[in-house]
Amino acid sequence: MTIDKIAVMNKEFKKEFSKVPYNNRIVYISHCIKKKLQAKIKQEAEKLGYAVLVVGGGSQVKKTIQNYKAAVGVACKDELEDFERIKEKLGCPVQTVQLTKEGCKNTEDNLQDVYKTLNLYNHQIH
Repeated sequence: MTIDKIAVMNKEFKKEFSKVPYNNRIVYISHCIKKKLQAKIKQEAEKLGYAVLVVGGGSQVKKTIQNYKAAVGVACKDELEDFERIKEKLGCPVQTVQLTKEGCKNTEDNLQDVYKTLNLYNHQIH
């Protein structure tokens, strides 16, 4: 999945995603992100009310996503492609954040982008 495709998908579902209360959302964190970054993302997400799952691929997402009304995926481009297919199948609005450094070991992400995505919520709608 290209950065452009991620941006288009995020824009397409941003409004619908932002209507879903935090406690009806889940964030999927790639298992290959550095443990310290996983912990920071998990802490911020749980503070807001998200469910959090560190995943190693699409099969775990498929098993759990139907329990939530929206989802955030923080992963490499290959895992985000799986995430997009799952989204299309289940119709769940998603937002995704692609890793800034990939490679399945000690990967990195821009925490500000993750936090910004996690905090999308239109309080005026509720």
